[in-house]
Formats: sequence, structure tokens, C-alpha cells
Amino acid sequence: MQSCLGPVISKLLPTKRKSRSKVRGKRSAVTIMVKIVVLGACGVGKTNIIRRYVHNEFLADHQPTTEDVYEKYFSFKRKNESILFNIYDTAGSDQFPAMKRLAISNGQAFVVLYAIDNRASFEEAKKICAEVFELKSGEVKSIMMVGNKCDLPSSQQTVSTEEASLTAKQLKCKFTESSAKLGINVEKIFRESLAEF
Repeated sequence: MQSCLGPVISKLLPTKRKSRSKVRGKRSAVTIMVKIVVLGACGVGKTNIIRRYVHNEFLADHQPTTEDVYEKYFSFKRKNESILFNIYDTAGSDQFPAMKRLAISNGQAFVVLYAIDNRASFEEAKKICAEVFELKSGEVKSIMMVGNKCDLPSSQQTVSTEEASLTAKQLKCKFTESSAKLGINVEKIFRESLAEF
């Protein structure tokens, strides 16, 4: 099996808001506000992926999440645009189904995680991707399936990169593998999620 080591409810921002402010008589960059929802089974590393991206830290002990919101500012120099985005860290998808549906309904970009050493989490990720498309009536700007924990030895991998990549393509999702522990492809997840905005 191939490894990637080779080559929070009611705080939601409006759907999409652009603002332009003037600084000393000049127009400043356009600010776009985006909501990214991170979904997946319990224990796949959702919180650690977010914490690695926002704070560059990794927590070894798993603490189940109900829901948390993280905020980050991102600039696109080529477009003279800035993106202020909120990242919603959701509970394991089977724990609070109503909260998950609300987060999906209000989200604009979606990151669906599974752990490469947990086949059941991959099956859950496929269901979540389908649910996102169903709840959003097929109008999804960005959805990425992410196989986390790619730092594990290939002997522990129960979902191959090839199978997951093909599945993501069939589901019309972007795909990558990542390691929150080592920081592999973490920035890529969020950069590519924002590329459509």
C-alpha cells in the first residue's frame, strides 16, 4: 500500500459575504468570509488536523469534541482578495446527527476525514460525502476526502491510497492523505478547500 510519505453552532458566519473597505482614500482588498466544516468518525484526527493548521500543534491524547470553531485569515495576493474563514470541528458523525446536519446545511466547504488504519471510518466518510451532496442539493463548491494518519507504517493501512483516490473521484470529491502528527499535507487541505472561493 502506498503512503503519503513518498514523492460550532449559531456562531456561523453568513453564507458568503464580500466586503471592501477604503484605507486613506484607496480601496483595500476584498474580504470573503467562508465556513469550512470538518467531518468524520470519532477518533480520526479532526481536531488535530485543525489544531495543526491553526496553531501548529498536535495533541497526543484524544479528547472527544462536541463542536468547536477556529478562525483563520488567509490572503490571495494574486486576486487582491483576503479570506476570513471559520473552521468547524464537529463531533464524531454518529454522536450528534442533528448538529452534523445543521453544520452541513450552513457550511460552504467540507473536509471529510477517515483514518487510513480504520476501514469503518472510511465507510463512514463515504456516507458523509453522500449526505453533504444530498443536504446541499448537489450544490457543493468544495468537498475533500482526507485519509489521515499517513505517517503510520503501510502494514497498518487498511484503506489503500489507490482505493480511496478512486472512491473520492467517483464521489466527485478532491482527495489527499495527511498526517496531523507530522504536519503532512495539512496546509494543502485548507488551501485547496478555499481555492473555489
